[in-house]
Amino acid sequence: MAKSTAVVVRAFDGEAPYLQSFIDHHIKIGVDQFYFVIAPGSAPLCREILARNGFGFNEVEGQGVGAVRELIREDYVAVIDADEYLEPGLFGFLVEENVESLAMPWRLTASLDDDFFES
Repeated sequence: MAKSTAVVVRAFDGEAPYLQSFIDHHIKIGVDQFYFVIAPGSAPLCREILARNGFGFNEVEGQGVGAVRELIREDYVAVIDADEYLEPGLFGFLVEENVESLAMPWRLTASLDDDFFES
């Protein structure tokens, strides 16, 4: 049985030049669901790109990704920025190796814990 995948994305207008490419790439590699988080009243360019692609978004003060936690039903979830791209072979690797979680060695790795971002 295939595992479902999702990405949680905090969208800023500074990342708008990458957003269409980000969406296209992640659809192509098999992402099933996107959870976009935008601060209230901000990111008009991102809102326009999301609307053009038929995506909704969640308006959250401070863009806390924890606000979408209850919406997530997928097996694998990555919290990444709109200018970060997942490796095309990542999902196959996760399933093949029966990985339950994966830490990505970035200087700052996103999590679903808002306290992490504040610290």
